[in-house]
Amino acid sequence: MATSSTIPRTVDDWLEQIRLAKSYQAEDGRLERWKQNHEYYDNIYPENVIAVNLVFSIGRALVPQLYFKTPTILCTPRKPGRAQQAKILEAIDSWLIPHLGMKQQIKLAILDAYRTNIGVFKFGYHSIGTELPSTREEPSPTRLGPMRTALADYLSRGSPALGTLMRPNEEEEDEQEEARRRYSYHDWIRPNAPWMLRVDPKDFLVPWRARDIHEAPWCAFRVVRPLEDVKEDPVYAQTATLQANVKMTLPLSGAVRSPNDQGVILPSDKGPQQAVPMVELFEVWDKRTGKLTTVAEGHDKFLRDEEHGWEIDGLPVEILNFNPNGDDFWGKSDVDQIKVLVQEYNETRTVELMHKKTAVTKFLFSQDAIDDTELDKATQGRIAFIKMKLPPVGNVMPLTMNMSRDLYNMSDVSRKDISEVIGYSRNQVGEYDADRRTATEAAMVQQALQLRADERRDQVADVLAAAFQRKIHPTIFQFWDTPRIIEVTALGGWVEYTGADIKGDYEVKTVADSVVPLTRMERQRTSLIAFEKLKNDPRIDQQRLYSVVLGAFEDVLPPDLLLPPQQQQQNMLQQALQAGGMPGQPGQPASPAEGNGRAEARPLVSSLQ
Repeated sequence: MATSSTIPRTVDDWLEQIRLAKSYQAEDGRLERWKQNHEYYDNIYPENVIAVNLVFSIGRALVPQLYFKTPTILCTPRKPGRAQQAKILEAIDSWLIPHLGMKQQIKLAILDAYRTNIGVFKFGYHSIGTELPSTREEPSPTRLGPMRTALADYLSRGSPALGTLMRPNEEEEDEQEEARRRYSYHDWIRPNAPWMLRVDPKDFLVPWRARDIHEAPWCAFRVVRPLEDVKEDPVYAQTATLQANVKMTLPLSGAVRSPNDQGVILPSDKGPQQAVPMVELFEVWDKRTGKLTTVAEGHDKFLRDEEHGWEIDGLPVEILNFNPNGDDFWGKSDVDQIKVLVQEYNETRTVELMHKKTAVTKFLFSQDAIDDTELDKATQGRIAFIKMKLPPVGNVMPLTMNMSRDLYNMSDVSRKDISEVIGYSRNQVGEYDADRRTATEAAMVQQALQLRADERRDQVADVLAAAFQRKIHPTIFQFWDTPRIIEVTALGGWVEYTGADIKGDYEVKTVADSVVPLTRMERQRTSLIAFEKLKNDPRIDQQRLYSVVLGAFEDVLPPDLLLPPQQQQQNMLQQALQAGGMPGQPGQPASPAEGNGRAEARPLVSSLQ
């Protein structure tokens, strides 16, 4: 258990803890391995090596099988009477996924986990520096003046899905957003909204010997930003004497690390120096004190040291770990497991090419047997002639060098070894092992693939569910105090809500089989199956059932086929019985809905009860 004496208190204390965390991350040459893994993925191999880039092909086959093309988030209330709020929360989650770029971040993190074993998701709010409403400074002449008052909800502009109903003057809103954009201009970071971004594993640190993120008392993010942005950002204080401690060169490949290995990049002799001064910060989140602390090498003051008051569960990070071993936080990646085999495979292919070149048919001929002019004609192709002294008998002798088939066998063995280790054969990267395959064999291959991919897919699903349940939902509950509206199909229309209205205890799950989106034909087929099961069921709203089924065929059926509301059907039946006929028959009055051939609009749900 941590005591007051073990918790860092000063800037130097935290910088020392960060140095230890760096040593933990870099031990056993881990950073060098990561660098080589990235190079192999980018097809950067030693010279004179014929590279068959299996690291890239396996990685590209892995990503589409694990990330969710159409993520489905299910929220189940753990207490009765919250079903309506759960549906609203599901609608919010569905809207946030594309508008916060979460699918792109998940794909990048899967690739990180493949190359380094971990994918890191960082969470924040409102700005790149996580400017929480509970910690925002009051407007000050030394800051941004009145433009730093409560920002209008940027999400409402152009889309009412998560918009506020009470917005300030639009000119003032534009000024406030323009001010925020000067220091926080990432497209996936929206004002007054949570965000989730993938972080390079090299820029994430945990305490020495922490085995997983749940036991870590704190974590730190390495952040490199322009010095001007840091001084402009209102979350930082005591920046007057802050100096740039990072310099880049162009091209970036010419940048080198300082001898003290503190993460400071110094200019090399190649390329012009970058003009923008940069500063390297370490943003520390401490679970023990509930503080957010920011320090920088060479700066003796805290840039940030405050209780953040953010009601999330744990640290603002979720980790995707493909190969957890329980002893080492970082572990070994998939690429680490196959790298030696890939090197052996490429070496074998290189030797094959060398033998191929040396196996070209050659002829030995006597010095005076062929004129040089005729020799030039004979050597226009790939056949080589070697001039030498030969006995009188046989002025020209063929020289044939056969290439051993064992080399090809070695390539196949290496390829199979890689497949055994990684679990992806030729089939999984888009080709068959043999020329012919039966349907049974193809089904068995697909089944084996599913078994291997299910665990990884569940890991991604668990991380996504935890992101909403432990980070995003608490943020919404805490900070969204302005009324907003969103369309909830399950509730029949638009619903007004605040974070307090929907706050509750929910079980969040990601549907793991939502990797492949439904095609139009599949959606139509599924709708018809559901219709056959649910039609005439008194517990089901038949009007909405018909609407959903007809909506699946919107490309072939016009919208005016929608039936009138159920109550109106009953009224029409009563009128028909009283008049002695059915509506629509000759001599009978038409119903109101038949006057224009369209269904009556359903009333909007104006507010959350």
